[in-house]
Formats: sequence, structure tokens, C-alpha cells
Amino acid sequence: NGEKASEGQPDYRIFAGETSTEIGGGWMRKAKSSGREYVSLTLADPQIGPRRIYANLAPVKGKKGRHVILWNPRD
Repeated sequence: NGEKASEGQPDYRIFAGETSTEIGGGWMRKAKSSGREYVSLTLADPQIGPRRIYANLAPVKGKKGRHVILWNPRD
């Protein structure tokens, strides 16, 4: 996010679809236990349901360039 002007704004913006509609953002975080960095994601769009989705994007240990999305669905 090259336009980030304050700490509360996301480090990454998430876009989807042919019209590149913004559906969320990602904030860089550091795990307290391991000190490893990950991205905390928030997604919200009527096409994915009425609730926001909160997830984490983390690197896969031992797999350079690979990441996994971790989340707990409520339904």
C-alpha cells in the first residue's frame, strides 16, 4: 500500500474480480511466541457473505515462497 499514511491503514490492499473491487486489507504482524512475521487479513464483500472474514497469511516453514491462509469459519 504505497498510499499508507498512518499505522491504522493496511500494509496491503486486497482486490478481486474483473473490476478490481477492493474487498479487504492486510496488516503486517509479528507472532509473540516465535517472532515470525505474518499478514493479518480482513475480507468483506457481499458476494462472500454477510460477515467479515478474519484470517492470517503465514509463510510455510521450509517452503520458500509458499504461504498458507489460516482462518476459523464461524459456520
